[in-house]
Amino acid sequence: MIKCPLPWTGIAVEPDGMVKNCAVSSIPLGNLKFQPIKDILDGYTNQDIRTSLTYDAWPTACNQCKSVEQIDPLFSNRAYQLELHQDVNIDYAGKHSLTQLDLRWSNTCNYACVYCSPTLSSQWARELSQQVNADREHFVKLKEYAFANLSNVKEVYLAGGEPLLIKENLELLEELHQINPDCLVRITTNASNLTNKIYEQIKQFKNVKWEVSVEATGAQFEYIRYPGVWSEFERNLKQLLTEWDNVGITMNYFLLTADTIIETGLYINSLGVDLNKIAVHTVTGPKFLDARNIKDLDKITAYLNTYTETATTFGQSIQNCRDFLTKPFDKDPANVVYSLNNIDQRRTLNFTTTFPNLNKLLDV
Repeated sequence: MIKCPLPWTGIAVEPDGMVKNCAVSSIPLGNLKFQPIKDILDGYTNQDIRTSLTYDAWPTACNQCKSVEQIDPLFSNRAYQLELHQDVNIDYAGKHSLTQLDLRWSNTCNYACVYCSPTLSSQWARELSQQVNADREHFVKLKEYAFANLSNVKEVYLAGGEPLLIKENLELLEELHQINPDCLVRITTNASNLTNKIYEQIKQFKNVKWEVSVEATGAQFEYIRYPGVWSEFERNLKQLLTEWDNVGITMNYFLLTADTIIETGLYINSLGVDLNKIAVHTVTGPKFLDARNIKDLDKITAYLNTYTETATTFGQSIQNCRDFLTKPFDKDPANVVYSLNNIDQRRTLNFTTTFPNLNKLLDV
């Protein structure tokens, strides 16, 4: 059996009402617009996923963990969840029993990161004039189900959108602190707002893990994480490092960071983040931002090979990025330029100025 607790214990709900086992799953189990949460969790799709895992076969929904584990078996979400649930007696023949919670009540976010989308960014949705969030009534019974099971939850994962701006998270944290104050609260944040009630409520918990998203500095940070301001981010990161012990960094490796990711990681390290708390993840979508669009991958591989320390999480991540570049891919550099130009026109930006080496790397 390929053990993963999440088809039996986890729920990840996106702002449009889509329900999955976890955030990285590629197949939805259902949608709150059409089914109650309990029916979704024990429905046919989830049963199929459980059956595949039971018979030692990777389900399609789990392709991301499968791909990650082919490079590094300890780097997948499945590996993380197995460690988190090591003291939990999971009934792999039984029904769903909630222990891991990821509720994204809305797509509220003040950034429109270049690789994101309207689904998880209200800033993106406004830019493209799209409506995403499900009607609030569809979340009412989900809330009732989640709150009724908070005493058994091992981890509440707050992501987004930007979780420190999603107002429903305040009520969730207040309820969780009353019922299960020792629960792990894990937050993936852009660290843009550390002055509100949600941040103050998080301070009531002793078991908190911060995952700050950043993969570039200066003007490149401001392009990728539009309309973020680098100086504000740097100030807030320093505040987090002062106020919390468990602060990690999640970096994204893709086209725009292909030849700068090492320097960014080392700069973040110089601010006080241990290299074992800096993880780099490869981005494959949208396709035009895949680093494998670069024509001369040998050059980029050589750049990654300049970092030879592989004993840390950051070093292993850099090695994983190098291995990722060897995977088959259909390059489309013309679409890269076309897509970035579209973004630039809407935002009055210029990728050729901000990333001066990119045209050479694409050879367009």
